[in-house]
Amino acid sequence: MGSQTLELLNSTRGAIFMITLAALLAWSVIPRKDDALPRRIVLFVGAFTFGSLVGTNFGLIIQIAALAGAFLEWICTPAALRRGGVVVAWTFALIGFWALLMFHPNVQDFETGLLGFRKSVLAFAGLVLGLAMRPAWIPKLELLIVKFTAAAVSVSILAHFVFPGISSSILRAAGRYTAVYDGNDRLQGIYAGPFHAAAAGLLLVGWALVRWNVHRKSAMFVGALGLVCMYFTFVRSAYVALAIMIVAAVLLSGKLAVASRRFAWVALLGIIGYAALVSVGDDEILETAGSITDFSSDSRFLNRIPTWQDAYQNFADSMFYGWGAGSAGDTMGDAFIGGVHVTPHNMILKFAVEGGLIGLFLLAGLVVVVFRRVQWTSEQGRLGVVSLLVVLGMGLTVSSIDMLPVSYFAMTLLGLGLAEKRHESGSSGEVVPTVANSSSRAHKASASS
Repeated sequence: MGSQTLELLNSTRGAIFMITLAALLAWSVIPRKDDALPRRIVLFVGAFTFGSLVGTNFGLIIQIAALAGAFLEWICTPAALRRGGVVVAWTFALIGFWALLMFHPNVQDFETGLLGFRKSVLAFAGLVLGLAMRPAWIPKLELLIVKFTAAAVSVSILAHFVFPGISSSILRAAGRYTAVYDGNDRLQGIYAGPFHAAAAGLLLVGWALVRWNVHRKSAMFVGALGLVCMYFTFVRSAYVALAIMIVAAVLLSGKLAVASRRFAWVALLGIIGYAALVSVGDDEILETAGSITDFSSDSRFLNRIPTWQDAYQNFADSMFYGWGAGSAGDTMGDAFIGGVHVTPHNMILKFAVEGGLIGLFLLAGLVVVVFRRVQWTSEQGRLGVVSLLVVLGMGLTVSSIDMLPVSYFAMTLLGLGLAEKRHESGSSGEVVPTVANSSSRAHKASASS
């Protein structure tokens, strides 16, 4: 990149910063409704989404806020309005244990441990933030996350095709091998890598699948935007995750008639998209998706098998408490020279290597209490499950939990769809509506207005 290009990029960033600062100052004095999202949450979601454009130091501050701020928000929420105390407790235990793993003898220094800690468990704090939201805030935070993610995906697409200087200015730990597939540059945009960008696209598609009946026009735009983003990342595991999400969205829709209609719409859109790609002669997506069936001869897939074996062996060698935070972190091998490190390309193996049986026990406990509190009969709960499947589906071949900020927002959406296990009754004997059902009605009211 030439000096003139760098100067132009820096001046553009400076102008954007000044305009953004002026807009924030004006926004901060505008009166707001009583049930509006607090400004601190709006600023946090925006900063977390676009933090990569500012720099690593700012990003660290935002990540600290994402962790500590989520718990503070839950603690400061009136007890009658916050949810999921047992979920928060298990989340705190898991995060606390990984904080201890920062000081494992295998971890070279504090900076390495802190990075490994953030990559492994920071996303779980999103659960706590979602559980801290009051009923009136739930639909607002959901839409805020979707809007900011859609904006970030749009910027990433533009950066990939129109303004490559923005994309190349983002500091990334992954090498050139990750950024290229079959000789084609993968879309990364403002995200840390193509897998992060693909996950952002999937998050949008998942929202469109669940909210199709409530926000029809927005769902069409957001879903198409997410598919375009996913397409140009050339991430094959994203297609597997997408298939899982579609099946889950259809099955969780409840009534057979509704499920059949949604499946028919998805199938029709898939056929139309396939025909359009064939007609224009663009077979890259067909090759990318079709290569999934050629896994037995695919070098990228075959290279993962030895790492899975190494990860299991490392787990067996320190089965009780693992090898410490970051010992299975992607792109962290150089920080563990002389120690034990593996890139497992699998989320469960990552937790097994770093935290051993204790870490797996805490993770399993969190999974159990979360799924016992999912509101399966509400769209809010179904959205949370489908959003979680973005992380789980991608986690088959990558350590998807560290795909910040997408994994954090996916956990937040999951937290918004959880409720207390018990349903309290009012003094008149009427059952008090659950938080998820209340937020669903709020969505319908906002859509109708």
